Amino acid sequence: MILSWLLSILGIAVIGTLVELVLPTHRISKFIKSVFRTMVVLVIILPLPGLFRNGFNFTGEGSIFDNNVNLDENFLEFMDNLRMRNLAMGAERQLMEDGISGVQIEITGRWVNNDVEINLITVNITNIVMPDNLMHININEHIRTRLSELLFVERSIIIII
Repeated sequence: MILSWLLSILGIAVIGTLVELVLPTHRISKFIKSVFRTMVVLVIILPLPGLFRNGFNFTGEGSIFDNNVNLDENFLEFMDNLRMRNLAMGAERQLMEDGISGVQIEITGRWVNNDVEINLITVNITNIVMPDNLMHININEHIRTRLSELLFVERSIIIII
């Protein structure tokens, strides 16, 4: 409440100053200046009875000194998903550098204190493109091993479809 009150005072003062700069110096200008001065005084005075009736509260919920932090769970979930997607894209890029392209990786997990907890890695290899030197190896095991090394996870949580 106090913050909005101060912002109102500042806003009306800025608008008054801008209007004063734009208007020419005539009688109408003096009239408009007096109207804005009156508005500033009213903006300052009108909240005072409510403050005296309810008391001044500079601490607690809703004050400018409120220490409670409200987390937006949807935003945190969005950021976790974005980080997981970036991690998956990095793994896809690394596999591409190894010569394996067309792989789509989806990582399920969450971030806790800047550390990732990966629960599941799903690798879609339906569009895989590999060089000839990798044609005679077990590509599922190769991808599992490589992702396990890259992401520091157990091979058992990597599912290849």
